[in-house]
Amino acid sequence: MAITKLKALGVTDGTLTNTQINASAAIAASKLGTMDYANMPAGSIVQFKYGITRNNSENITWTAAPGNGAQYGSSIANRTYISTRALTITPKFSNSILMCTGQVNWSSGNTGATGAFGCVITRDDTDMIDCSDYPWYASGSSGAGSYPMGHTIHGTFVLSSASQQTIRLRAFGYAESGSITMRYKGHSLTVAEIKV
Repeated sequence: MAITKLKALGVTDGTLTNTQINASAAIAASKLGTMDYANMPAGSIVQFKYGITRNNSENITWTAAPGNGAQYGSSIANRTYISTRALTITPKFSNSILMCTGQVNWSSGNTGATGAFGCVITRDDTDMIDCSDYPWYASGSSGAGSYPMGHTIHGTFVLSSASQQTIRLRAFGYAESGSITMRYKGHSLTVAEIKV
């Protein structure tokens, strides 16, 4: 419709409402512009962060031994953690949920008569999504095998602040006695902020 006809009908800037637009109008997304986060409905992903190192693109080893106290919000002692990946995110809203998924691709090693291994996701090193208490215990006889499968962990953090958050994927080895050589060869971490 020509601009002169719209003006003749009394249509001016800012006067059209959603109900006046036909459902079959098929307005192109390019005409809509960017929707402000405040206008997105609850349940929308308002931002997404990720980091990945493909399998066999790294070969990370460390030694797990007893003696460490509980760390990073866990209640389990004797875990030796390594920071696998860190992502920072500044939430759009102070009451959002951060939905996190991490994976560690284990390789040879990781077995001990009184050992276990797994991964966790921490928020600002004070709050934790934990996989379980002693995964694959006792790793020397649990059936994990010489080359255990990758370990995936999922969970959420409920926010009470819009300040920057640091989300870390941490692999760990657990040992009650002796020491265990831990090894992984790839990992991934994703963080999605979901509007509440």
